[in-house]
Amino acid sequence: MSGPPPPYEEPVPAALIVNLQIWHYRSEERSPENNERLASLFRNNAQEWEVIPSEDDRVTGTSSHDQFVPIEVRFRHQTWAYNDPGENPMADVRKLFFKTLRNSSTSTLSRS
Repeated sequence: MSGPPPPYEEPVPAALIVNLQIWHYRSEERSPENNERLASLFRNNAQEWEVIPSEDDRVTGTSSHDQFVPIEVRFRHQTWAYNDPGENPMADVRKLFFKTLRNSSTSTLSRS
């Protein structure tokens, strides 16, 4: 980054993005369907976030036989942070991890 940083009073847009990977054993390869299923589960419980499933292509080569694979979802915060002194986006991260993810991920993994 060249030059001085912008002054605090000048708004600097920054989208807060959280990437979630839940690794688990599966008899088959990675599953875009599992990514979508996990994303759809969170869409109803995380209104502050845009929930985007990972659009990974099917893995080829030696990795195509992996059985330790991730379920991947991306959360993009709906509000742009403009030097928010109240830390509202960070409060939403806490809520996401301590309430939403903890309650939802276990039931999803038991079905995959």
